[in-house]
Amino acid sequence: HQDVNGFLWIGSYGQGLAKYDIEKNEFEYFKLEANTSNSLSSNCINSIDEDSNGNLWIATNDGLVKFNSNNRSFRQFKHNPTNAFSLPDRRIRYVYVDSNDDVWTANLNYGLSKLLPDGNSFKTYRYRLNDSTTITQDRLTVVFEDSKGNFWVGTSDEGLNLFDREKEEVVKVYRKNDNNPLSIASNRILSFYENSKGDLWVGTAEGLSLFDYENEIFTNFTTQHGLPNSVIYGILEDELGNLWMSTNGGISRLELLANNEFKFKNFDKHDGLPSNEFSEGSSCKLGNGLLAFGSINSFIIFDPLKVNENETKALPYIYEARVSEKESNDTQNAETIINLFETDSLTFRYTQNNFSFYVTILHYVAPQKNRYKYILEGFDQSWVYPKELFRFVKYTNLKPGTYTFKVLAQNHDGIWNTQEDSFTFTIKPPFWQSWIFYVALFVLVVLLVYSILVYRDTSLMNAKQELERMVTLRTKELSNQSEELRMQSENLHKANDEINAKSKELEEQNKALQEQNKKITIQRNELEEQKNSLANLAWELQDKNVEITAQRNEIERQKIEITDSIMYAQRIQQAVLPTQEQIRELFPEFFILNKPKSIVSGDFYWATRIGKYRIVAVADCTGHGVPGGFMSMLGVLMFNEVISLRGTVDPAKALNQLREGIIAVLHQKGESEDATDGMDLSLCVIDDDEKTLTYSGANSTAIIFSPTKKMSEAINELRSDRMPIAHHLIMDPFTNQTVKLNQGDVVYLYTDGIMDQFGGPKNKKFQPNNFRLFVLEHKDLPMIEQGVALEKVFNEWKGNTFQVDDVLVMGLKV
Repeated sequence: HQDVNGFLWIGSYGQGLAKYDIEKNEFEYFKLEANTSNSLSSNCINSIDEDSNGNLWIATNDGLVKFNSNNRSFRQFKHNPTNAFSLPDRRIRYVYVDSNDDVWTANLNYGLSKLLPDGNSFKTYRYRLNDSTTITQDRLTVVFEDSKGNFWVGTSDEGLNLFDREKEEVVKVYRKNDNNPLSIASNRILSFYENSKGDLWVGTAEGLSLFDYENEIFTNFTTQHGLPNSVIYGILEDELGNLWMSTNGGISRLELLANNEFKFKNFDKHDGLPSNEFSEGSSCKLGNGLLAFGSINSFIIFDPLKVNENETKALPYIYEARVSEKESNDTQNAETIINLFETDSLTFRYTQNNFSFYVTILHYVAPQKNRYKYILEGFDQSWVYPKELFRFVKYTNLKPGTYTFKVLAQNHDGIWNTQEDSFTFTIKPPFWQSWIFYVALFVLVVLLVYSILVYRDTSLMNAKQELERMVTLRTKELSNQSEELRMQSENLHKANDEINAKSKELEEQNKALQEQNKKITIQRNELEEQKNSLANLAWELQDKNVEITAQRNEIERQKIEITDSIMYAQRIQQAVLPTQEQIRELFPEFFILNKPKSIVSGDFYWATRIGKYRIVAVADCTGHGVPGGFMSMLGVLMFNEVISLRGTVDPAKALNQLREGIIAVLHQKGESEDATDGMDLSLCVIDDDEKTLTYSGANSTAIIFSPTKKMSEAINELRSDRMPIAHHLIMDPFTNQTVKLNQGDVVYLYTDGIMDQFGGPKNKKFQPNNFRLFVLEHKDLPMIEQGVALEKVFNEWKGNTFQVDDVLVMGLKV
């Protein structure tokens, strides 16, 4: 900040405040001094402004400081928890003095504050739930008053607020809408600037935005338009009307041309900047037209009118080519280096088809920012723009033909030279692709066909002669076989005589076998007696089996009676839960996945409407089966008492009253022998008028999926207080979370049964990451089909594994 006397005041983060005399080039330093209030309250300076009396107002990490330059005295304004009119926060993000000489502070976590006329007290304006006239968030970044008297308030991630200082309320909010390109570039506001034409420029975390007062729309500029980085920390205007911006990627100049055209010129460390990273809110235009920007470790002052473009064009040179070929074993030969300063064209063998071209750009002002483009005519379809300044370009396995490699150069200011450098070369085809080879191949094929025909005729003649020889030989063999048959007949007569002799021997052996048969009969009788003994034993075993069967039937009868009782308990439990039609009246698109571990579930859901509020809850009671079912019915009764009868629509208050009711009914006193029964639950209240959802939970979690947001921000996980609905070591009041709903948002409420289910290829728990992945993969399905898909995913994950707990999931399109 430059004060009325021309001194430049520079705030640092940790080193206090510096006063810089530009003419004398001298610094004076101010720091926090112990045991005195006549000093800075902190050495971390966030913002500086000046009132009409020449007093400096300094925002620090420990309050606000007023510096009287006349008597060089400091006055500290700090947060006092016992004083409701003190600053509400220690860390002051930004200080601003408006045209009425009122001092405003943007606080890090506690909204917007204004110093009252008594000079001692502050009035603070904070975000209030369901009140559209308050600021949209307590985390503020910057405030600004334009020449039209509009007072703008920037937030950390809830957009831009237009604040009416007379009515003391917000009259308009501008937020980013991914579906509307005319909305503001980002919900995180970092800086403001009004140029000499009265245009309002807004620096955000995702680009630069120009506000159209008449149509209330924005024109946005990002890295796609030429910015070096989308984070805009500071904005200034030079005497020619050009805008200068400090970013996380250096300094950028925006030149606004005729016919709504524009041109960006970017400067970084290669152009002499001490750093590419600059500080938020650290910019100042000096009285003599010089511009000052603060970076992370230093600050710079420069004359923007003396920053000119270099018209000297860069010259491209292709100074060397390296050629290599591949052998039959696919190992690469040594490269052949060719000096291209001595030749413009060459011819190579077909095996020399791997080329590397070495390029240099002759321009010695910021050579790191020189660029070139190249094309290999005969191979590339268009010019190639390398992202980095690589010194060589490589092509492999080029086919035979004629090619021309061309290069154009650009200097550091982006000016292209139309004078190109080029190199033409030819790769000759292999001999087997020449016309001589094709003619020789044709002659060879004709000769081969002729030889095959001659060989076939010769083979047939030789086969005929061989057949005649084989017939003669076979006739002789048949004569010899006839003589052999006569001799075999004589041998058969001799064999018959031998068989008769063997027959007598067999009769004698038969008699011996009859004697052995008598002995076997005696042994069979002995075995029959043993068989009768075993039969008697079998009858005894049969009597025992009849007795066991009767006992099994009695057990089966008792099992059926118990199962019938449990099924009746299930029907009672289902009767007290909301019906599908009742849920559909509240949420036309929804699904419910309810898979009890046993017949009766310890998980339950509850929903109703009270006026403009739709109320829905999912709860997990202690235990499962019949004990869990009793607890779930008790939970439904408590919900009807607290919400339906008492009309409690504040989720946190409802959970507090539910906890009080459970403790009273179960007589829990916090003693070690007390029962630990209770509930974990998620409770949501949807305000249809304000389009908000207020959530409070007890040891449970909910998810909101917003299809209008980008995928990395589409899932918002609402975490609960780490306390159950029961007596617990921690008995703090439950708290609320409120989010703004958009068209098509889906709320997922679930108990821990699905997350704790073991399964999958490694038999691990399902875990929230798999559930979030399911939501992203099935986001386009209707809700009823999402429910079917989720049940299929759960069953496939569980497989043959035992179900560990009751499972309940609700998906509701709000």
